[in-house]
Amino acid sequence: MAMSRMKRCLRRVPFVRWAALLHAQQLRSERAKIRQDYVLSVLATVGNVTITWAGIERMLDELIAWYQQNCIEIRKDHPISLSGKLDYLKIMEKDDRLTEGAVDFIRDLRIKTKILGEKRHAIIHSLLSHNGGYSLKWTAQRVKYEGPHAKLEIHTYHNDDLQKISSEISDHSNHIAPRIWVLVGHDPKKFPEQKIAAALKEFGFENGGLVDLESV
Repeated sequence: MAMSRMKRCLRRVPFVRWAALLHAQQLRSERAKIRQDYVLSVLATVGNVTITWAGIERMLDELIAWYQQNCIEIRKDHPISLSGKLDYLKIMEKDDRLTEGAVDFIRDLRIKTKILGEKRHAIIHSLLSHNGGYSLKWTAQRVKYEGPHAKLEIHTYHNDDLQKISSEISDHSNHIAPRIWVLVGHDPKKFPEQKIAAALKEFGFENGGLVDLESV
């Protein structure tokens, strides 16, 4: 019976070389798995940025909707874009019925959200690609339009940069959530008692309301 090609090959390859080949294949497989796990971890980080930012804009929507319905005669469409929401917060800052603490919070909310929004925009609205191999760097490409002209913007992010941006956005969300909850007068049991107490003290009132509605 004719010997199979595989058996003939095995007879020609010394055992030590064959073992070394198997070991090399195993190492390549393990390294490929490590690279894949790394890429997936970065994609999870970007996903976390997307989800957390959606929560931040949801809170802005709720704050603006509450103000629209309770504090003014509705005369403006509810803003849809982030820039529109930030412009609306600037209007709220000028309401002299707000406490000084509430005004300071809304101003800080607007400024910090604008800064983080630009960082988030540069990642989410770009073509993000891994630089390949064992690199920890990623390239983000985005077309930026200026009137009739368009130009390609390219930024490079280290893995640590992406993690830092994700952490900053998560910290911002955790900071503003109980405060907005207090401003719109929701049930304080949603958050730990100490966080609600800190927000009430920061805003300078105790009833959980943004303004005295009877004065509107």
